[in-house]
Amino acid sequence: MLRETNPAVLRKIIPIEVDYNAYDLNIDPQTLDRLHGEVQIVFNVVASVKFNESLNDAIQINFLGTKKIVKLALGIEKLKSFVHVSTLYSNCNRQDIDEKIYDHILSYNELIPVAKVIQHLKDDVNAEQFLFQNLPNTYTLTKHFAEKLVYHQTFFMPSGIFRPGVVISNYKDFPGYTDNVNGPTGVVVWTVRGYIHCIYGDVTKRANLMPVDYCINALIATAWDIHENYQERLRTCSNIPIYNHMFNENNLKWKELMDLVPLGFHEPLQKSIWYYSYFIVSSKIMFKILNFTYHTIPAFIMDILAFMIGKKMIYRRAYAKTEKILIIMSFFGLREWNFGNRNIQMLLEKTKKFSYQRGSFDFDMRKINWTEYFRNFIPGIKRYYFKENAGSVKRIAAYYHWLKRIHVTFKYLAYFLCSRKILNILLAILGRNFVKYCVK
Repeated sequence: MLRETNPAVLRKIIPIEVDYNAYDLNIDPQTLDRLHGEVQIVFNVVASVKFNESLNDAIQINFLGTKKIVKLALGIEKLKSFVHVSTLYSNCNRQDIDEKIYDHILSYNELIPVAKVIQHLKDDVNAEQFLFQNLPNTYTLTKHFAEKLVYHQTFFMPSGIFRPGVVISNYKDFPGYTDNVNGPTGVVVWTVRGYIHCIYGDVTKRANLMPVDYCINALIATAWDIHENYQERLRTCSNIPIYNHMFNENNLKWKELMDLVPLGFHEPLQKSIWYYSYFIVSSKIMFKILNFTYHTIPAFIMDILAFMIGKKMIYRRAYAKTEKILIIMSFFGLREWNFGNRNIQMLLEKTKKFSYQRGSFDFDMRKINWTEYFRNFIPGIKRYYFKENAGSVKRIAAYYHWLKRIHVTFKYLAYFLCSRKILNILLAILGRNFVKYCVK
């Protein structure tokens, strides 16, 4: 896109080869000198966002990767701002999360030795509980400790920590643009395509979604704010600032999210096997029942059909993996947090004076028109991620409408059969009572 609209900008981007397994990132001396002498702003976005990442890999990427970037930034002569990008969920073992660092039973220096001991102990539940302290996975754990590292090692730098919510596709420029289908986006995509019909979560909980362009706007504004306040922070010996970029207002709930998705069905996705239909349940037992009914049984049938036509039987394995992902994500779908955002609120007030730039750096989530956003959500995924041919929209839309008719037919048929069964049971009960009455 930039190649077409502003190709000159791309010449400003200079990729650098690094080795994150190396202690010093293995950057060649000439490039390192240039980084130390020319760079002014550092955004540390190094992270593995896999919830099921192994503990060792998560530490290597999220914790040690951050440590190496901090070491690099400490040598930058003209540094104006260092922003560590964390996550709103780095302290999700507590309900109220303010813009502060929270204590853990371990210091950040103790993470690696304790993790090594736990890995030797292997399946020791008590040892894992000691380390994780109710944090749900290796991602949130290592993000938590990365924050503590940044907090303690960058005090005398112009530094800060930025905590975004669940980042989803673009809102304003290039509406719907995304380069991944992780997290909730992935669940939506596979639900739209008819593969997922049961989600483990609570329809009443806030989803904490954030368009990526609003996230980037806030990130840039945060870097400016860190620089502006640096001298005052040193003078008053204040802690490094932390920015929770989320608002309780205009924060979609999971049910609202799923209900808005069909607004983009004027450009449906290809390769759908069923129409968009879903259950969101907060009971684990009910989830297991529905998952078996709507996922496991169809997967078994599809594997049989695949075997009969000589193809690989992949569906049961795929659905088993899907079930694990849905259960892992349920920690966030079943809970709700209260985020303090005083620094973000103050930053919004500060940026009002730049009224001529306000449109370019808007990050006030309360102003998002979610109806407008979701009109481009599925079309954006279709266009930018799957790169599906726009010329076949009418044909795919007709096919998806056909799937809808089949779905509605099956739904009402199921309602009819269930109601008939219930009616027969009631008649049987009433009939027995009538016979008893006549005998009397």
